[in-house]
Amino acid sequence: MGEDVFSRIARRHPFLFAWLSLLRPPLRFLEEFKEEVFHGDLEAFFEGLLRRLVKLAPPSLIRERSLPSGETVREVGPFILGLYLKLTGEGKPFIKTFGNVKLSRLVESPFDVLEVREPLYEIEDEGETLKVTFELPGAVKEEISLSATESTLTVEAKGRGRTYRREVKLPVEVEPKAGRSTYADGLLEVYLPKRKKPRPPVEPIKVE
Repeated sequence: MGEDVFSRIARRHPFLFAWLSLLRPPLRFLEEFKEEVFHGDLEAFFEGLLRRLVKLAPPSLIRERSLPSGETVREVGPFILGLYLKLTGEGKPFIKTFGNVKLSRLVESPFDVLEVREPLYEIEDEGETLKVTFELPGAVKEEISLSATESTLTVEAKGRGRTYRREVKLPVEVEPKAGRSTYADGLLEVYLPKRKKPRPPVEPIKVE
């Protein structure tokens, strides 16, 4: 039995295939453009992808300006869909997305275009403390707000024509009131002490 089209695409363009495989329903968008991808016409593929994104763009991402010639130019965007891939300690792939384009589970479209960007983040275990780092290029320090519960951390930020927002689920419970943060060069570092579990009370046992 011969190799099917999708298998050949996966072999020729493994990273692109992995990126598209995150879409739900699986490969629905790839089905529409499989001929362009298979024959190496990636320009046609990305043109089709861009047309989809333009149709989904919220009003805040659409701008019009007049040229000296009197013509009106329509600008749409920016569109940002980033993938962060790494291997865990067990050797399993771990993927995070960031930007203002979210992968969707809708049948009609594999994308949602948001007015805000989801920043890239990383969580590090530093023993008794969790360190969460957000990448917020262009954000203004005075326009950054943080809030936390025992199990989540939320950041909102603005600056230079962009808005960020992301809620992160923490791997362990923390003490939000004892948290602290620093911001410099587009990096926001948040330190949250882990919640200490109370020791169970020691009860005496009568010896008879």
